[in-house]
Amino acid sequence: MFHADSLSTLELVPLTDSHPPEGLLDSKTAIERTVGHVGERLREDGDLVAGTVMVLDADVIARARRGDRVELSPGYECDLEHVPGEWQGQRYDAVQRSIRYNHVALVDR
Repeated sequence: MFHADSLSTLELVPLTDSHPPEGLLDSKTAIERTVGHVGERLREDGDLVAGTVMVLDADVIARARRGDRVELSPGYECDLEHVPGEWQGQRYDAVQRSIRYNHVALVDR
């Protein structure tokens, strides 16, 4: 399900507290928005990706321990191909190809 070349772009990306309002991080916004990073040696775990994250910001750590930040949401770019189909009984309208990860956001849900 996950292409190795795409999954490799997720290694060591910045971790943010919510998605940046700018959408994606760049060299001007990364320093002020980054609260940690994703680890290396990520792996497929069924339909999910498993690995580690390091959180460096004390306020964000406290919110995570309280359960206020319990989900991870990737920010990425991709090539979108508008082709309908079905996968495992689920209909879809488009396929995302060449996914390139930019960051992973800690989010409420």
